[in-house]
Amino acid sequence: MSVKKRKSVLGLVIGLTIAFLLAAGTGAASSLTAADIDLLFSLGLISKEKAVAAKANVGRQPTVTTTKTPTSKITGGYLFTKDLKTGSKGADVAALQNLLGVSPATGYFGALTKAAVIKYQLSKGINPATGYVGAKTRASLNAAAGSVLRP
Repeated sequence: MSVKKRKSVLGLVIGLTIAFLLAAGTGAASSLTAADIDLLFSLGLISKEKAVAAKANVGRQPTVTTTKTPTSKITGGYLFTKDLKTGSKGADVAALQNLLGVSPATGYFGALTKAAVIKYQLSKGINPATGYVGAKTRASLNAAAGSVLRP
């Protein structure tokens, strides 16, 4: 077996192992970075939904901490693309909650999340500060997180 083919097989085995850990939800998968998740998605080893959910959990600690300023928890790696409002559910909401320090991050956009969004909007001068995550708020969150759209 050639060296090139051996490396390809090894890469596939490692990728499948990571994908399995990610799908199984074990603690080992929590050490993945956003770049690792992007690689697994680009190789077709995980679905888009699993990639989004995994990115929402990148860097999450088992213990929950709160901060006084919602922007202090914003880090790169998550791109918000949907409008979010009270009643929204899913990985986008969980990522928003993590970024704004809403605890616990349930993935459900309720009163606590709305209040955190309003506080964020006020701190960024986004008007009106209604708690609705629309184009202006998404752009601000993505800019603060260093997230950009790639062609």
